Amino acid sequence: YLRDSFKGLNTRIGREFAYAIVDEVDSMLLDEGAKITKLSSPRPGVEYLAPIFLLTWQSISEVDVTEEALENKEYYKFLCDKVEEKISSIIDGGHFSFPNYLLDYIRSQIPDWSKSALKSLVMQENKHYVVATDEDTQEQVIAPVDYINSGVIQSKTNWDKGVHQFLQAKHSLKMQPEGLMTSFISNLSFFSMYDKN
Repeated sequence: YLRDSFKGLNTRIGREFAYAIVDEVDSMLLDEGAKITKLSSPRPGVEYLAPIFLLTWQSISEVDVTEEALENKEYYKFLCDKVEEKISSIIDGGHFSFPNYLLDYIRSQIPDWSKSALKSLVMQENKHYVVATDEDTQEQVIAPVDYINSGVIQSKTNWDKGVHQFLQAKHSLKMQPEGLMTSFISNLSFFSMYDKN
């Protein structure tokens, strides 16, 4: 539905939302009712961002930080400021060239990327994510784990705001470009499109 709506493919050919068969409806609507399905597409030129993620990760990977330490707001702000300075020095250092059309985007992402770098530092393999083999490409990939609700490995899901890229750097995996969210819908919104009968 999302891809059809976003790209105007018209694969539904005007069919109405009349019936839905839902397994585990209590889980879908109560436990995960607020979850959002998102689709993203590659943003042109994001392959130029890899040095930012790699060099930022190299500079913070030896920092000994725990989740509890990041809960200290003053310390967290201090660390974020340091990471932001590092990212800015990578961008402004003259060692890499970034397309002009990406510069505003890059600068706007610095605060998010600094938080994501720190988050990636404390995320634990086999709890928050696993390193798995992609069935299509046979490459090693980061696969998020829904450890809070179901423990399901979400092999076709990527985190946004650089988290996925920092985890790929953490495990020396091939870096996938950051995607741009193009459309989204919550479970409740999707089901509300169906006839109430």
